[in-house]
Amino acid sequence: MTIWLLTGVIFIIAAVMTMTGRGGGNFYVVAMALSGIGMHHAAATGQFILFMSALAAVVIFRRKRVVEWRLVSSSARSRRYPHSAEDTFPIISLNGH
Repeated sequence: MTIWLLTGVIFIIAAVMTMTGRGGGNFYVVAMALSGIGMHHAAATGQFILFMSALAAVVIFRRKRVVEWRLVSSSARSRRYPHSAEDTFPIISLNGH
């Protein structure tokens, strides 16, 4: 498999997996391993692709102002929402108690 074909396959996988909210690392590694790249290099490259996809998503979401950044910060979250998750979403017993 030529490098350009592999690049195209990985780009398509990355685009589809990013749009669906999945990582897709297992697909990257398989595509690279089938093209003759060693498993260790394929796994490391897959992690790099995942990192770059996440970084691109952060940049795009920041530009579109989709993320409430105050909620991302743990200090802001603890001051704004002092209750625990158990207070917000109580556990419901299946036996009625």
